[in-house]
Amino acid sequence: MMLISIEDRVQFLAKLAIFTGLEQDELERIANNLAEYPVRAGDLLYRQGDRADNFYLLYSGFLATSDPAPHSVSILESGDHFGSRALLAGAPRAQTIYAQDNSLLLYLPKRAFFELISNYPTIADKFLDRAEAEDLKEEIDFDWLYKDEQVHHLMRKHTGYLWQRFVRPMLLLIAALLAFNFSITTQNADTKFQLLLVTGACSFLSLIWGLWEYFDWRNDFYVITNRRVVWLEHMLLHSSSRKEAPLSAIQQVDVHTSQLARLMHFGDVIVRTYTGTVLMPAVPNPHHVKEMIEEYCNRQNDQSREERHDTIRQTVRKSMGIPADEIEEEAIEADEEFMIDRGEPFQLFKTRRVDGDVVTYHRHWFVLFSRLLLPALFMIAILFGSRILFAGWPPDIQSWLLVLTFALLPVAVMTYRIFDWQNDIYQV
Repeated sequence: MMLISIEDRVQFLAKLAIFTGLEQDELERIANNLAEYPVRAGDLLYRQGDRADNFYLLYSGFLATSDPAPHSVSILESGDHFGSRALLAGAPRAQTIYAQDNSLLLYLPKRAFFELISNYPTIADKFLDRAEAEDLKEEIDFDWLYKDEQVHHLMRKHTGYLWQRFVRPMLLLIAALLAFNFSITTQNADTKFQLLLVTGACSFLSLIWGLWEYFDWRNDFYVITNRRVVWLEHMLLHSSSRKEAPLSAIQQVDVHTSQLARLMHFGDVIVRTYTGTVLMPAVPNPHHVKEMIEEYCNRQNDQSREERHDTIRQTVRKSMGIPADEIEEEAIEADEEFMIDRGEPFQLFKTRRVDGDVVTYHRHWFVLFSRLLLPALFMIAILFGSRILFAGWPPDIQSWLLVLTFALLPVAVMTYRIFDWQNDIYQV
C-alpha cells in the first residue's frame, strides 16, 4: 500500500533544490521510482561502515546522525537528503543514522540512483557539490554555530577567481624575467648588478604576492545553515569576520555573472535582506546555491507559520480553560540582527577595537600599504640613483648628506601617512 500519493511526492520533490528545473513529467517519473520506508523512533537506519545501497529523502519526521568526527552530529528534518556521497565514492557509510521520531523516508536503490544522475547531469553536479562540501567541513571550526543549528552546505570561492587574482603577481614575475634577460645582454657591471637586484626583488615580491592571494582565497568560505547564510572571511594579517543574513530576514536572492564567469560556471550571489545586502562573490555554480538558499528560506517560513499557528492554538485552548500542550522551550536569538558583520582583531594590524559599547574602526591596512608604496619606491630610486651618479657609493660626507637629505623626504611623507592612517577612524 502506498502511503504517499504520486501527486504529494511530486509536490515534495518540486520544493527541493536538487530537482529544481525539472519538468512535471520528469518529477512524476522520479516519484514513481521512489520506494517508501517508514521507521519508528529509535530504529536504526544504518551504521557507520555499512555498505551503501540506497539514496534517501526524508519525507517526514526527524533522524539523527552519529559520527565521531567533530561538528558532524546533526538532526535531519523533512526535505533533507543523504546517502549520495557514499554511493558516488563507492565507499561504506560514513555515519550512523537512526530515527529520532516516527519518520517516513523515500529512497532510490543504487541502480535507480545511478540511472537518475546519468539521465540528469545537473543533478549529478549538485550531488558532487554536496560531497565536496562534506569534505570541507573538516577544515573549519564551527564554534560560532547556535544550538541546534546545522550546516547544510559549504564552499570556497571558485578557483577561476583565484586565477584572476594571480594575474598581477604573474605580470610582476614577467617583469622580473625581462630584467634578468636584460642583465644577461648588458656589458656594464653596475647595470648588470642593478638589473639582477631588480630581478630578485620582483621575483620575491611575485612569490609573496601569489602566496598571499592563495591563502586569502583558501581561508574564505560560504556557509548555508538551517538558520542563516554566512560569509566567513579571514584576511591575512588583519582579522576574521562573518557577514550573516538570517533566513527569516531574506527577501530576495539574485545571481550576477559575467561572460567569462558563465563559461567557468561561477558568479556573484546577492542576498537581499530587510536592512541591507550580503554580496557573495565568485560562488561556484551560483544558480544552484541560489536555489538552495531559497529552499531553506521556504522551510524557515513554513516552520515560522506552523509556530504561529501553534501559538494561536495554545492561546485559544487556554482561553477556553483547556490545558495547553506542553511545549519545549527553546532559546531563540533576537531577530533584530537581520544582517551581522562580526570580526576578531589580529594582533599585528588592529583595525577594529571594542571599548564597551563603542566599536572603533581604522581603514584597512592595505590602504596604508598603497599610500606608502610610492614614497618607498621614490626612496629606493634615490639610493640607486646615487650609485649611478657617483659611480658607486657617495665618496665623502657632503655627498652622503645630500643623498640622505633627499632620502629623508619620502621617509617624512611615509611617517605622516602612517599617523594620518592611525587617526582616520570610524566609531559606532
